[in-house]
Formats: sequence, C-alpha cells, structure tokens
Amino acid sequence: LDGKGMAILREDTRKSIQYLLAWVAPWDGEYDPSQALLGDLDSLLNGYFEGVQDGSYLAVEPQIPVIQSYREQDGRLTYVSRGLFRTQKGFGGGPFLLYSYTDEAHQRVVNLCYLVYGPSMKKRKVMMELETSLQSAKLKD
Repeated sequence: LDGKGMAILREDTRKSIQYLLAWVAPWDGEYDPSQALLGDLDSLLNGYFEGVQDGSYLAVEPQIPVIQSYREQDGRLTYVSRGLFRTQKGFGGGPFLLYSYTDEAHQRVVNLCYLVYGPSMKKRKVMMELETSLQSAKLKD
C-alpha cells in the first residue's frame, strides 16, 4: 500500500478514539481476496499507526481468529471481517470491522474499516452503529 487510493479519518470522543480507514485494492474477480485484505489491513496498521511506547505499532491480533463472512449488498459480493487489533510491543487494542465491497466493473475491492479504541467503554453499541453505516455505503459507478 503506497498511500494512493487510501484515506484515514479520526474522531476523538470523550471515551474513545475511532478511525475509519478506506482503501482500494486491485482485484481480477478470479480469487477470494479475503486473506489478502487482512494482510492489507495489517500493513496499514503497521505503517500508519504507532503506539505510545517506542517501537510499538498496531497489528491485527494474531491469537484470536478473525471472523469472516460474505453477503450480497446492492448486487455486489461483500466480505465482512470482524476481529481485534492490538498494540505490538506495547499495550492497548480494540475491535475492528472491515467491509470489503467487490467492484468487478473496475477490477477492484473497496475497503472500509472501523477501529475503536476505548479502554473505559463498552464497544458493542458503537460497533453496531458503525456497522449500520458500512451497510448503507454505496459505490458510485
């Protein structure tokens, strides 16, 4: 990932920090991109997010399996990935939710991922709200 076709948005609330990551990955329509998408997410976390401690960085939590599913959304196959991120060589982490929308016409996968870091809050409700926004996303042709 080179920073082109990518955006990172951040919102700070009283109890949490929330990120929306958006990026585009090429796709020829022939293979299941779900594992490659998790690799892309891990690369983004490693490259663009540092922890407080020297040498620390964010990564997809390797010891807890990511739950992946597929759904049809607006006539497009959409990959849904739920998992945890953590700070390597440091402390902290939280849930992530990745929606990857296939776009065969443009040979790409459009990815939208929410990360929530909020050590003092319950995250279930906010993750449900964020998922609703991902379910309503529309790709322009």
